Amino acid sequence: MLYQNNKTKTLTYEIFNNPPIEYRASPFWSWNCKVTKELIKKQLLYLKEMGFSGGQIHSRTGMDVPYLSDEFMELVRYCVDESKKDGLLAWIYDEDRFPSGAAGGIVTKTPRFRQRTLLLTTEDHMSEMKPKDEAVENGEPYFCYAYDIVLNSAGELASYRRIEPEETAVGTKWYTYCCPTPKSGWYNNETYVDTLSKEAMDRFISVTHERYKEVVGDEFGKTIRTVFTDEPQFAVKGTFAYADSRENVRIPWTPKLEELYREHYDADIADTLPELFWNREGGEISLHRYRFHDFVCELFTRNFADNCGDWCQENGLSMTGHMYEEPTLHSQTAAIGEAMRSYRRFQIPGVDMLSDWLEYSTAKQAQSAVHQYGREGMLSELYGVTDWDFDFRGHKNYGDWQAALGVTLRVPHLSWMSMYGEAKRDYPASIFYQSPWYREYPYIENHFARLNTALTRGEPVVDIAVIHPVESYWVHWGPSENTGSIRNQLEKNFSDIIEWLLFAQLDFDFISESLLPEQFGGVQDGRISVGHMKYRAVVVPAPVTLRQTTVDALSAFEKAGGTVIFMGDCPEYVGAVRSDAAKPVYAAAERIPFSRDAVTGALEKFRRVGIRKDNGHLSDDYFCNYRRDTDCDWLFICHGKHVPKNSYGKFDRLRITIAGEFTPVLYDTLSGKISNPEYEVTDGKTVLHRDVYAYDSLLLRLMPYDPAVRPDIPETHTVTGGFCEHDPVEYRLSEPNVLLVDTAEYRVDSESLESDGEWLAEEELLRVNDIAARMAGLPAYNGAQPWTEPPEVLTHHVDLRFRFTSEIVYEGAYLAIENADMCEIILNGEKAPDGVFGYFTDESIGKRNLPAIREGENELLIRTPIGVRTKVEWCYIMGDFGVRVCGCRKTVTKLPEKLGYSDITSQGLPFYTGNIDYVQPITTPDCFLSVRVSEYRGALVRVFLDGKDMGVIAFDPFTLDFGKVSAGDHTLTLRLFGTRYNAFGALHNADTALDFVDPGAWRTSGCRWCYEYRLRPMGITASPVAEILM
Repeated sequence: MLYQNNKTKTLTYEIFNNPPIEYRASPFWSWNCKVTKELIKKQLLYLKEMGFSGGQIHSRTGMDVPYLSDEFMELVRYCVDESKKDGLLAWIYDEDRFPSGAAGGIVTKTPRFRQRTLLLTTEDHMSEMKPKDEAVENGEPYFCYAYDIVLNSAGELASYRRIEPEETAVGTKWYTYCCPTPKSGWYNNETYVDTLSKEAMDRFISVTHERYKEVVGDEFGKTIRTVFTDEPQFAVKGTFAYADSRENVRIPWTPKLEELYREHYDADIADTLPELFWNREGGEISLHRYRFHDFVCELFTRNFADNCGDWCQENGLSMTGHMYEEPTLHSQTAAIGEAMRSYRRFQIPGVDMLSDWLEYSTAKQAQSAVHQYGREGMLSELYGVTDWDFDFRGHKNYGDWQAALGVTLRVPHLSWMSMYGEAKRDYPASIFYQSPWYREYPYIENHFARLNTALTRGEPVVDIAVIHPVESYWVHWGPSENTGSIRNQLEKNFSDIIEWLLFAQLDFDFISESLLPEQFGGVQDGRISVGHMKYRAVVVPAPVTLRQTTVDALSAFEKAGGTVIFMGDCPEYVGAVRSDAAKPVYAAAERIPFSRDAVTGALEKFRRVGIRKDNGHLSDDYFCNYRRDTDCDWLFICHGKHVPKNSYGKFDRLRITIAGEFTPVLYDTLSGKISNPEYEVTDGKTVLHRDVYAYDSLLLRLMPYDPAVRPDIPETHTVTGGFCEHDPVEYRLSEPNVLLVDTAEYRVDSESLESDGEWLAEEELLRVNDIAARMAGLPAYNGAQPWTEPPEVLTHHVDLRFRFTSEIVYEGAYLAIENADMCEIILNGEKAPDGVFGYFTDESIGKRNLPAIREGENELLIRTPIGVRTKVEWCYIMGDFGVRVCGCRKTVTKLPEKLGYSDITSQGLPFYTGNIDYVQPITTPDCFLSVRVSEYRGALVRVFLDGKDMGVIAFDPFTLDFGKVSAGDHTLTLRLFGTRYNAFGALHNADTALDFVDPGAWRTSGCRWCYEYRLRPMGITASPVAEILM
């Protein structure tokens, strides 16, 4: 059990205000370097300082300790022991990188465990084929079947027959071969695993889970409570674009599939295999296509998720993590079959929320399984690929809507152990010590931990269920020219029904048809029982086919007085066979068009919460999470969409209506304070009027109605004056300014750094690295982990020549560079002294003192090693000087004496990414004082008055009340916490629509590349306003 403090009868204020460790996030702690006990000990304290519960031990690209070796497991043991000492939890991740299953290639060193596909092709490879048993044991392809395919003019199957490979075909001859996937450096020169094979997945558990049990099993259920699995999948299913195409198509396969299929269906899959690829004549649905999708999904779920989940259950752990490609009907059909089925043995089902995308479907599917299986929580891997400048506003907004959809265990992506080499481009930002705001993160983390103390308690209250339509999508998995249009319509229907209901505050769960037979518990008191849930209404959203078990359950529900609502026409297929079996329940049910107004109108009688704006319209921006505790109900309300960029100071005046008579108590999750809001009870409903700003959320504890409880009336003051500084102000930087060195002339393996010789034209340094590696004859890096390779022997070097202009003489500069102790550095003909002191941003970026920068032209020479895994990276000249950028050129200037309230990139700080204190004097009478900082670009702002910490400004309305202030002169300090984008971001990426920041973002070309700098604004960008209140 993760949430062990939920055993208390009631949520105490102490637990809410100071949440215990299990309610806190556990980020992916990226073990991506030569891990040491010293690093572990130091970084555990960083995690604790940020308010986290510990970190997911995530072996990631750059890992230089052999995975699962004695050395690796000794580090894991040390981490578990140190976590326990520090009052943290230790979190296990089940793979070297991802996806889970191959154990870093250890499992798939055995050829028969390698992932396979069935290749459909017109190419004759019979001479290359080995007998099946021999091919399986050796990891080679083997022949399966050949077919004579005749298509009609519509591209449908006019006829097909199985033939011998040497036989002549009337139509087109197609061959099928069972092929292993190619070896890849990503899997350490092995392949991914056959997740359809029980034997292969047993081996994965033996290699991975049992290894952890051997070394740290004594802490299972205590310091270690979960095992995270990441993106398991089968080989992605393909389809033809055009039915008459001769392109190759692959589908997932395993050598025992024919045998297992025959046992299950008493049928030979070879007899009807073409129906998986082409449509039947007249567009008739194929039972055999439906069976294949269902069967492969079941094999995958049983052998991977069920297998791992059962092991965790038996060993006192919770299986958590997420599947691959969950969001759409198409993506899950292609990669896992069906998302919800996979969750049945997860103790804590989870999702993957990349970028700042709004994937309501992904979360709602997992939340539905959590509800129906009575699970204690739900996980989300979130914030990945959002980039360095994703600020606290983004963290709260993106986390809030996921909390409303059930997420209680947040796994922020990522916390890098190191930024060395490619690691710094591993889907940033690093939510860790490298970000200058990391010590401020408890402000966010405490909010979500407090929220979790309530939203993990009690039981969910959901009255509406929706039949999940994925099986209707399966039957149209054919050539896109034949099935693309109907698949698009099914996809749109799926997305629409989710958003229509959520944003009408009509919360619902999906029902998985494959899970319903084991979950259906009959009908009691007009409610259909599905696992732990009991629903008052079931919506059937225009399916093509339903299972007979679903029809039977709906019929029983309707006959017992339940509400069944069919949207659109009656399905013509049951179990993918044309049938009238659904017509009786359809005729007896409520039938409506497939429209928003129709479905929300039909479900209005089941409404528990309604949120309307002051114009009377139902809000379409908010959704909610409603739970029933032992002594109260809990209601969480938040924004469910992106906040508009022009939201400053704007708010919605909401009327919140709750079915039932309650006395609401407002739990402020940001401050930990509890108050009694104004409300009224009328006509059996509880009504609150609230002004809600752009990043606000509300946690309400709904206690039994007690008219004696009076609301807390906040003290109000009138603005009688104020002031706004228009002139530049004094400032302090938390670290020296930066001159980015990201382009240079270069040469490879010269005799000496100072020798004469030709320099190649100036180029960006990541491009220089790639060119220089080829010039040195280095083999291309294939992606295999360092731990799989011998230690790198460096025999090549690159010389860099960076020329820049300075308007000043400056002494005391230094160069921050990777491999600092291995570099030779010369500035203006003078060698830099040896010795590395400290680091910039990350411990891998060491600092070297530089000779003086002179007025006029300067020449910096750097000799740096290069190898397959040792890269040429950007570096940084640092000091108390200014920098001016004009196009591609940079000039050192005098550091500005003062800063204006505007973008700092045009004020001498274009590449500065640390924190800034803006310091200004103010004079006040005896008064109440507030400050508004309505426009800033950074993570957040912390405010000080006369050196006293007054609090944080991070969200609308961007105002901080100081309370009573005495008359006199004061010093107001506003600390803007920066982000690392303008020093480490993809500054040459010209794609203005970029919303997925992966390693490729730094290596664009063509119109997506420019040599100029795509800097982003940073700083307090509008004058703060101090208001005098009386």
